[in-house]
Amino acid sequence: MNKKLFIFSILVLVTYASYKATFYLLPNFIYHRFYTKSLEVPDREENKFFMLLSPDENARAVVKPNPDFSYGVAFYNLEQGALRISGSIPDSTYWSIAFYSPNTINYFVKNDQEFDSNTFEIILDDENCQQSTLPSPTKKGFILVRYLCKNQSPSEIEIASKHLNSLQIEAYSCIE
Repeated sequence: MNKKLFIFSILVLVTYASYKATFYLLPNFIYHRFYTKSLEVPDREENKFFMLLSPDENARAVVKPNPDFSYGVAFYNLEQGALRISGSIPDSTYWSIAFYSPNTINYFVKNDQEFDSNTFEIILDDENCQQSTLPSPTKKGFILVRYLCKNQSPSEIEIASKHLNSLQIEAYSCIE
């Protein structure tokens, strides 16, 4: 009986450890690899958007990108304080912005239909700033902006580029 209880206890312990590794450690490891590899590319840095205009099957700045979309990607870091994220929103095609924590959990998403104007401004902070419009659950994470380009025509890509180039991340001073 004691041997069966011991084996059962070991099995429960191994199962629990596997669960923790899969759901807590693995996503953070994947994020760290993605973060490190992405920022090794020249002209890419934290708190700055980079673009992926016409992804193909070899593009890896976004994991498994949809070729119908152009992307703006940024890794944010709130260790120096709040950030102001702003840009223009197209009026003739689908557009969305999503925020992810390092464990790859999406904690905010909003599309073009949910904004009241053709521009947006989000104040991102980790709950220390009263003016924050979006509290971040973590100090670091990433932002993904998707812009639909149905035909991938040069004119569509040019318009997508204009909107994605309007994306800005700036330090924001909170007034307490």
